[in-house]
Amino acid sequence: MNKKRRKKEENELDVISIRTMAQETLGDWGGAIATVAYVFLGYSSMVAYSCKSGEILFQLINLPAPISGSLFTALFTMLVSIWGTKATDRVNQYLTASLIGT
Repeated sequence: MNKKRRKKEENELDVISIRTMAQETLGDWGGAIATVAYVFLGYSSMVAYSCKSGEILFQLINLPAPISGSLFTALFTMLVSIWGTKATDRVNQYLTASLIGT
């Protein structure tokens, strides 16, 4: 019975994240710094998307840029929370192709 338990534990996958990889190589401080850097990257990307989408929507529908950016953020938040990641990925691919095309 002990062999079965050990075999089952060996087949389980460990969750690997940026924080755990940084902790393994750089220690606890490295893990904390990597986490803060990753959160900052996500936050700055979100702000950049909101600002630029606000400018684009301002030119299309003539709403002020802050309102347009907030509208875009609200719509994208609903897309992610209601329809999930597959639909979000499809919309993101379409928007990226449209941006490249223009």
